[in-house]
Amino acid sequence: MLKRLTCWWFGCRPIYEAEHHGSGVMPCEHCGAPDTTYEDRIGDTRHARLLDALYRLRWRLLDSWRPRPCPACGKRGRCASDCDGIPF
Repeated sequence: MLKRLTCWWFGCRPIYEAEHHGSGVMPCEHCGAPDTTYEDRIGDTRHARLLDALYRLRWRLLDSWRPRPCPACGKRGRCASDCDGIPF
């Protein structure tokens, strides 16, 4: 049960040697699925989609409203009095 849940979340890990024997079927190492699809092997996993969604949420909540840092001094918003805004 746990192996199937792991493969469902992270994607299957196929046995590539099985395909070299001419069977055309690539079973999963972990859950023992008889054949894995292209999406299971290469495609976007649920784990990657969740991390991407969390990154976008973090950017929207924390970083989107902040001003960009100055290329010269690195401060956000108002620069120091001696900063001319030109990076060295």
